[in-house]
Amino acid sequence: SQSWQNTILTIAGDPRVPKSHSNFQQWWALLGEKRIALMRGWLSRFDLKLFLKILEQSAEDGYNSDMRRMFKDRKIFMEGLESQGLVAESRLFLSRFAEEYLRRHYRKEELPNFARVESSETSMIYLNIAGSIHMIEGSHSFKLKLMDKLPSDSRVNDYSVNWIRDHSLRTTIEMQYQEEFSGRYGMTAITHHPPLMWQNRAINFLKKHNVKVTISEVIPQENYRKYKQKFGIY
Repeated sequence: SQSWQNTILTIAGDPRVPKSHSNFQQWWALLGEKRIALMRGWLSRFDLKLFLKILEQSAEDGYNSDMRRMFKDRKIFMEGLESQGLVAESRLFLSRFAEEYLRRHYRKEELPNFARVESSETSMIYLNIAGSIHMIEGSHSFKLKLMDKLPSDSRVNDYSVNWIRDHSLRTTIEMQYQEEFSGRYGMTAITHHPPLMWQNRAINFLKKHNVKVTISEVIPQENYRKYKQKFGIY
C-alpha cells in the first residue's frame, strides 16, 4: 500500500542512491539484493504515477492543448507497459516546476530519489523495459525514445548524478548513441503523432527486440478496433 511504501521511504530512504550513501549503508546494504529489487519495483510504479501527475498538471497549467490531447494516450501506453510487468527499473528527472508541485503534495521523506533537470518546465522519466530496452519519455514536445543500449556517456542510471541539462536527454543522448554504436539500428525517437501510428511504431520496435506487448493494454479501448483494422494484430 502507499502508506507502507511511505513508511519504508521515511525510515530507509530510496535504495536507488550511490552505495556510499548513508541510508544505503545503514539499511539496504544489510537488507540484501532481493529486497532492494522488490523496493525498486514498487518505486517504478510510484515514479510513473508521479510523472503522469506532473505531465497532466503541466498540460493544465500551461494551457497546452497538444499536451492535453496527447496525455490520455501516453498515460495508457506507459501504464499498460507497467501493468504487464515490463517495467524493470525507473528514474525521474524533474524540472523546478515539477519539484515544487510534488513538495506541495508530499513530505520530502515520502518522495523517491530523483535528479533535477536544469529547466523550469521539462521533466522526464527513464524506464527499463523487460531488462532489455531503455525508454525515455518527457514533457513539453519531447519525443519518445527507445534504444537497445544506453550510451556510456549518458549517465541516465548513474545515481551519483543528481542534476542534468534538458538537452542531455532531449537531443544529446541520440548523438551519443550514434557515435558509440555507429551502424547499429537499435534506437528510435518517436513524435506522439498521429494517434495510433506512434504507438504502432513503439510496439513494433519492442517486438523487433523480443519484448512482447499485449496491444489491448497500451491502446485506448475505444480505439482498439480501429488499431486492429489499420495494423492488424500479430
